[in-house]
Amino acid sequence: MTSALLLLVLGGDPRPSLEERALSAYQRRDYAAACRLYRAATKAHPENAGLWADLGLCLHHLPAAKAGEAADAERRAIAAANGDAGREVRLSAYYNLDLIQGALELPTPGGHITEKRCETRTDRKCPGSSIQVCAEDRYEGGNGTGETVSYLSFRAGASDSEGPTFDLETGVSDFFVTSRSCEIRDVARCEQWLSSLSSENRRALDGWVGACVKAGENDTYPPDEKDCTLNICRGDFAVPDGGAPYAAVLALLGQKEDECLEDLRRSTQRTLEEMQARGADCRVVHVDVCNRRVGLVCDRDGKKVAEEHDVP
Repeated sequence: MTSALLLLVLGGDPRPSLEERALSAYQRRDYAAACRLYRAATKAHPENAGLWADLGLCLHHLPAAKAGEAADAERRAIAAANGDAGREVRLSAYYNLDLIQGALELPTPGGHITEKRCETRTDRKCPGSSIQVCAEDRYEGGNGTGETVSYLSFRAGASDSEGPTFDLETGVSDFFVTSRSCEIRDVARCEQWLSSLSSENRRALDGWVGACVKAGENDTYPPDEKDCTLNICRGDFAVPDGGAPYAAVLALLGQKEDECLEDLRRSTQRTLEEMQARGADCRVVHVDVCNRRVGLVCDRDGKKVAEEHDVP
């Protein structure tokens, strides 16, 4: 067996390092000992970003740790992990921050599609830099067939009107999808549904429209032919002596409504499935003003993944 003294003579040291001892204590769930050793390791090697990330996670498990101390250690890790070489450590720190503090408090949409809420983030370590974070809702459905998407946008500098942005989708509302209906709200749908009427029934409809126009001549806002056509479709005008033609109109409207409801059910289901497939729950856990980076943790395909994006 090689002795410890011989190893020292040959240049090797059989004693475990502070980091190895800290990891061993952490794996035993002796968090007090592990954190004490990680503190000593970061004091000996303050430039080691990985040690700071490990200390932060250890402090997260230590009830006696001061509030905010674990998150501060993770931010020290991010600051020490420079360039491309430090990216993996930064990702680990983002992951840890999600466990420790969750998402940062950032602006939220104002509830109206045209309203944007913004804040400017600065860092005293780089007083000449800033990142503006804005939250807004954007309706992306087109003609009432899609969804409202909530975004966080990040832009270097204090202006919210110029320059490229990094846009993060933070939520999708299906209100405009699920609130669609087959109610006859405009004359275009009414006329479309009645376009297949027989010529005989069409003449009867024209007669009812004429009677409706005449009946409203003395109203404050007299109806025109389109108004009356819509009123007949919606049942707002009592058709005199409609007979078989009126029964045919009602039957056709009922048929078209059934077809519309079935089409609406299918398209709504398809849209909701597409929304669900594209969705990812992402949380912003760190905004690095000095290096213009955003750290995220996203739930993708049932897995938690740390990501990093540059701010243009």
